[in-house]
Amino acid sequence: MPAEGPVRRSTPDPLPPIEPGQALVVVVSACLLGEPVGYDGSSWPSDLVARIAAHPRVVCVPFCPEAHAMGVPRRWMSIHHGDGFDVLDGAARVVNVDAEDISEPFRQGAQALLALARERGARLAILTDISPMCGSSVVYRGEALPDRAYQPSSGVGAALLRRSGIPVVSQRDQATLQALLSLLDPGFSPDPEARNFHEQAWYQQTFIHPAPPGPEPVFEDA
Repeated sequence: MPAEGPVRRSTPDPLPPIEPGQALVVVVSACLLGEPVGYDGSSWPSDLVARIAAHPRVVCVPFCPEAHAMGVPRRWMSIHHGDGFDVLDGAARVVNVDAEDISEPFRQGAQALLALARERGARLAILTDISPMCGSSVVYRGEALPDRAYQPSSGVGAALLRRSGIPVVSQRDQATLQALLSLLDPGFSPDPEARNFHEQAWYQQTFIHPAPPGPEPVFEDA
């Protein structure tokens, strides 16, 4: 059943149950598989995601909701005054570097992502973190630009999948991705040192235990 209301989290969702021999349909951000669909035509390939996508028990569905809605290239953009859930509800905006409100194309891209996931029977999504569409751990706070600021939450597409009951993990959630691979392939041994993104040092220092401001510097007279 779809989740009632927003499921706001910045940790990976629980993996779906996988019965022995059962295939798993996974929607994957196309850029993680090397497709040049980033805003500037770039990609962010992930070896671990590619290994999961190529597993014989996985039916991989690559998709880029931003490229679907706006093509490639497109102007860099971020969410202002909220997160992906707020954009879905009309309470926040996606704005590009030309100060254009592109919230509606983002909602359209998110709806296309959800429609594809439902059509193909996807039970999991592996999406690109920090993206204003696909982020599931961290997204930019666009209103803080030109300073680079972040918030722990979801982009527009990830929010819609989560709201609709489809679990989302990011390419940075190494422990969860390795756990998934071990469920698919009992011969695979996860790295006991692997950590999900919210457990890693940058996330902890940015959101959980930020360093207190240092003392004002003292300058000696010249």
